[in-house]
Amino acid sequence: MHSPFVDAEQRRAASRKGGETRRKRGFGPPSRVTKLPSAETLTAVLVDALSKVRSGMFPPKVGTAIAYMVNSALKAVSILELEERIKALEQAADSEKMKR
Repeated sequence: MHSPFVDAEQRRAASRKGGETRRKRGFGPPSRVTKLPSAETLTAVLVDALSKVRSGMFPPKVGTAIAYMVNSALKAVSILELEERIKALEQAADSEKMKR
């Protein structure tokens, strides 16, 4: 509402309505992630988001948010894999000590 013939209160109401519309935008109902996806799955999500941004289906801000979350999840997957490897090495070392 950029018309000079519209009073200030109507402009504020239209502005509020527009802000609420942008804020409520989403991609479906929230879901709870119970298991961290594999690195392969996360990479597929990232590639899919990239193609949707390039095609105009997602705005760049959404692509940036997805990339940030996917990269954080990839770091977590990497840390969990390293922890599992360290645990296996420690168990192998302990079993070697018991054999002696």
